[in-house]
Amino acid sequence: PTAEDVAVTVNAGAATDDFVNETLVSDPLPATFDNAAPTPDLSTADDTVNVAFDVTKDFGESVFGFTAAGILVTGGDVTTLVGEDGDAVYTATITPTAEDVAVTVNAGAATDDFGNETLVSDPLPATFDNAAPTPVLSTADDTVNGAFDVTIDFGESVFGFTAAGILVTGG
Repeated sequence: PTAEDVAVTVNAGAATDDFVNETLVSDPLPATFDNAAPTPDLSTADDTVNVAFDVTKDFGESVFGFTAAGILVTGGDVTTLVGEDGDAVYTATITPTAEDVAVTVNAGAATDDFGNETLVSDPLPATFDNAAPTPVLSTADDTVNGAFDVTIDFGESVFGFTAAGILVTGG
């Protein structure tokens, strides 16, 4: 086939029976020619992580032969892959090993029902944040003779910080 829509028809008179009766024209048999490669679409819940995270791979159609070997991870490792032959969506757990992580599905990592090999995916970037927040303290004037305000800048969002986490000496 060379076109997306294909139809097969037997022409009138293409054959005869024992009594020389010619065949009638048949109803067309429609078919769709699928030569489109499955294209993996990668997604994750958050692109900044500090633990192993899941990446969903949606091929848009059923694929076969997809394994963890078909996933390229820069700055991390595939630790699990969930999905079975014939699934369109797979989920891989990625364990970061470096600050910059990128996940890509390799070209030819799987095939669809018609043998079309998958295309390479766009890389899915993630940042592995394993650096502890570092508080930086500042005040308007470092010479005081009474109560004064101190600004604490952690450089990123923090949770659970209370006055109990502050140590004051000499005051």
